[in-house]
Amino acid sequence: MFLSQPARAMGEVRTGARVRAEGLGITCKTLVTYLVLLYDSTRPEFWEFALVAFALGQLAYSVVVFFSYVYQMGYPAFWPTRLPARQSSDVAASRSTFYRIALQYFDVSSLYLSLTMTG
Repeated sequence: MFLSQPARAMGEVRTGARVRAEGLGITCKTLVTYLVLLYDSTRPEFWEFALVAFALGQLAYSVVVFFSYVYQMGYPAFWPTRLPARQSSDVAASRSTFYRIALQYFDVSSLYLSLTMTG
C-alpha cells in the first residue's frame, strides 16, 4: 500500500524523524522568506517580492522536508503496488469492476475508514 513519508513516520511512531524534518523545514522556510524580503527592502519598489518570498519559503520547506524524510527513512515508493491476491470468497462476484480493481491497490479496512472519514 502507498504511504507518504509523514504518514509512514507517524504509523511507525518515528516522532524523532518527524520533528527533525519539520524543524529543519520551518527553519529553512523562515530563512529563505527573510532573505528574499531583506533583498526586496533594498530595492526602490518596496514589497514587490512579498508574494515571491512566501512562495519560495513554501518551496524551500517542501524540498527540505521531502529530502529529510528520504534521508531518514529511505526512498519512498511513489507508485502503488498490488496487494497479495485475495481468495475469491473475499470478493463477491457482484461487485463492480472499479471496486475489484480498487481492492488490488488498497487495503479494505483503510479504504472503508477513508470513505467514512470523507463522508
